[in-house]
Amino acid sequence: MMRHGKTPCTRYPAPAGTLTCVLLAAGILLNASCTPESTPDDEGPAETAETEAVGDSPSGPVTERGPDSSDYVTWSIEDQPETFSPGETRALRLRLQLEPGWHVMANPASMEFLIPTELNFPDSRAATVTDTEYPEGESLEVAALDTSVRVYKDTVDIPFTLAIDEEAESGRHRITGTLRIQACDDSVCLAPATLPVELAFSVERP
Repeated sequence: MMRHGKTPCTRYPAPAGTLTCVLLAAGILLNASCTPESTPDDEGPAETAETEAVGDSPSGPVTERGPDSSDYVTWSIEDQPETFSPGETRALRLRLQLEPGWHVMANPASMEFLIPTELNFPDSRAATVTDTEYPEGESLEVAALDTSVRVYKDTVDIPFTLAIDEEAESGRHRITGTLRIQACDDSVCLAPATLPVELAFSVERP
């Protein structure tokens, strides 16, 4: 069974030398306990990693990482044909599937400090991705902030356009982009993750 490491959180100084750890969870600010970083006056060894040893191997200790956002979000490309012609343009969709009870922030984010869901593809000699359209998302009430934020839950489609270059060569092509996300549930927001997103297609010249 995996043993999770400590979940990252933002620390703020508090009176009397204490620390308050505030986690943004489901758009709600919650108080939680933090282990402060070691200082010269601290006693005992400092904790410097978010993973813990769970065994030994010939090459050294075996560690398992704590959970991050990529553990709760998957993606797929919808409406994509296998083969394109030079100059062809096609509307596609990136489909996000979130585990029950989890959500990610909409784009644009409702507040400056929130991390929006963001899809990016580099230009290539074969094709260009344009016109990415982020859905509005659902409203989530934030009692601690006396406001609401927009989030994506369950299944969400992000439309975009794939434009094949007029000079694209015949054959197989791949474009690898990135999907930036931060997954939250009702008690914690996990570390953000950048997922690789691959478009694989063939071009056939007449």
